[in-house]
Amino acid sequence: MLDLRRLRVLREVARQGSLAAAARTLQYTPSAVSQHVAQLERELGCGLVERSANGIGLTEAGWLLVDEAEGILRQVDLLEEQVQATAGLRLGRLRLGSFGTAGPTLLAPAVDQYASHFPEAEIVVLESDPEDSLPRLVARELDLVVTYEYDLRPVPVPPGLRRHLLCVDPIRLVVPRGHPLDGRGTASLRELAGERWIVEPRADCHHFTVHWCAATGFAAKVSCASSDYYVAQALVAAGRGLALVPEMALRTQHPGVVALRLEGAEPVRRVHATHRAGEEGMESIKVMLRILGALGRQLDGPAG
Repeated sequence: MLDLRRLRVLREVARQGSLAAAARTLQYTPSAVSQHVAQLERELGCGLVERSANGIGLTEAGWLLVDEAEGILRQVDLLEEQVQATAGLRLGRLRLGSFGTAGPTLLAPAVDQYASHFPEAEIVVLESDPEDSLPRLVARELDLVVTYEYDLRPVPVPPGLRRHLLCVDPIRLVVPRGHPLDGRGTASLRELAGERWIVEPRADCHHFTVHWCAATGFAAKVSCASSDYYVAQALVAAGRGLALVPEMALRTQHPGVVALRLEGAEPVRRVHATHRAGEEGMESIKVMLRILGALGRQLDGPAG
């Protein structure tokens, strides 16, 4: 009989293209992932993966198994949810996804409060951005995700999902100490047409900076890219450029930078909690939404 855990492991290997990446996603060791795959091959009597210099891929038999297993795994997940809902509570396991900068301010406090309500519950957390977490939510690999959406960069919400606004995260201008704007509380982006800019490499964040500068009337000169906001602040402090950074990411502020409000229509990043439509009545989803909503209202900016 096929083991569902091993099927999930093989599916993740197919998605990630390597044992190490699959192990990180599943929170296993690479050795454990390799053993699960090897055991599945022994049970079926055929090879499922093949290694090359470019990573690991599936054999024809491996792809056949993953394609057929996808529907089975979704049905198993749905059955678990239905059984738990029939029992009147869905507290056994809650799988959460969240982008990185929401971790300290929203996710960690929410998990702590949820665990105080339901100390026996299993809580699984995956750090991921919307382009990854939303498809996982649709695929029933996650139960609720915290996502963001920048001005000028709307995030399409897949059919069958429902989202709730948690808070509005203002975007700040980050400049190095000693910059001509240091000491001012606000700044106009139009003053900075000649400056270089540090952006995030991800398309949504990168394009937000580029589009917001363009909407102000100039083309942004991009000098550096970093997916870590603290590294971006360090680059600003080193004089490599300026950056537009969400206030939530500035709760750990580099000592060599100053954050300023932008004059005029202030750009923002909207933070949402998203779940599958029809599941808001499930106890675990209902409680976590209530906790996240209360935490969102405590943050700067209006909450919804």
